[in-house]
Amino acid sequence: KEAAGLKTVEAGKLIMATNAAFPPYEFIEGNEIVGIDAEIAGAIADKLGLELEIGGQRYFSWSGRERDDIFVQNIYIAKMADPYTLEGERVLLSTPELEWEKRGGQGVKGRSYVNEGSYGLNLNGRHFLFYSAAGSWCEYYCIAVMELVGSDPLDPKAWKKYPDRVFCNNELVKGAGHCSVLPVGEKTYVFFHAWDAAETN
Repeated sequence: KEAAGLKTVEAGKLIMATNAAFPPYEFIEGNEIVGIDAEIAGAIADKLGLELEIGGQRYFSWSGRERDDIFVQNIYIAKMADPYTLEGERVLLSTPELEWEKRGGQGVKGRSYVNEGSYGLNLNGRHFLFYSAAGSWCEYYCIAVMELVGSDPLDPKAWKKYPDRVFCNNELVKGAGHCSVLPVGEKTYVFFHAWDAAETN
């Protein structure tokens, strides 16, 4: 929805993420998040004609191994207590299991099976987690995506892993991986690294 030229993630709402542990700016009073920042956000929402929603739990996603002697890189997620601190145990979201995720790997030191480079994107009310798969040292390195289709990001069953890659080697590029996504206005740009398919080394 457009409000004063501003495109919002969720129609009719201005969503404010907060840690709510820094009075007088953001803190919890009763069952509400209050403080100077909340008042400023409320004034901005009123000016834009939007509903203000305060909250937003942070999550952190990364690539890691189950153990040092298992050469499989997985995607994990954990809840965050604040912008710098993880809270609770890590949860396994994705492991290399599809044929194209295992290309270039051997499951041994120096040639792990790979899921890595996770990148979260909230777009039009949907929540995606992009990640890179296959060996980063080979032309089959690619970008894949999962989508949160349930309500709890810490529940692996709430995520849908799409069965094919969204970016992979073709006649122009090889080794596409490690993407970042930037929505600008009505367009969405994807940044990633790769090398020219015409190069042989």
